[in-house]
Amino acid sequence: MKNNTESGSRALRTYWIVAGVLMAAIAAVLASLLHWGQAIEAADANYATGAAAADAACATDTRPGSAGRHRLRSRDGVPYVVVTPRNYRPQHGHPLLVVYAPAGFSAGLSERFAGLTHEATTAGYVLAFVASGPLLTPEAVRRMASVPADVAAQWCIAPGRIYATGHSDGGTVSLALAALEAHGCHRRERRRLADHRFPRSGLPAAAAGDDSARRRRPSLSRLRARCGPMVVVLQRLQR
Repeated sequence: MKNNTESGSRALRTYWIVAGVLMAAIAAVLASLLHWGQAIEAADANYATGAAAADAACATDTRPGSAGRHRLRSRDGVPYVVVTPRNYRPQHGHPLLVVYAPAGFSAGLSERFAGLTHEATTAGYVLAFVASGPLLTPEAVRRMASVPADVAAQWCIAPGRIYATGHSDGGTVSLALAALEAHGCHRRERRRLADHRFPRSGLPAAAAGDDSARRRRPSLSRLRARCGPMVVVLQRLQR
């Protein structure tokens, strides 16, 4: 009986030793994948050149967001972290980069994994690091999609300069949002085209001899151009 007890104790000690070594190895690998130091520190934006060069886009006191690092939740309860350039200008239109996290990553861990903070803020970007949810479902994607609008309501973001990226589940969310936006864009533009119907005889009588009415009519190619960047994403997803 004594021998069995000693044998069981040795096996248990061996188990915990092996488990400890494995956990330490996993922790070391994870630490090597993360960024430290300057890479995750905000920098001063160069507003004279680069991505930050733009005209003032926001009136005074219309955006309450301030410079620095801010931990927030979207109106749908999604945790995210906003990081601005250290010399953030509240009336200046900034490009926004939304980084969606891999599965199981918090917003802070995602920032360390991406390592984009210093470089992006130097170029004048405002960043939003979005935490992952428990499950990647269509409803979760819909909730994460509200983050850019939340950020733009608080910080001065340049219209048309909102970008999304991510790794693993974060990359899936980014592509899903692009595809959903493209689908909605084409539906809107098709309806807009359908609303501009003209009589079979041509232009309305009031417009006879006046090319301005013809110029005001949206062409199909012009409507397609409004959805151009998203069309590329859709075509890649369909392959």
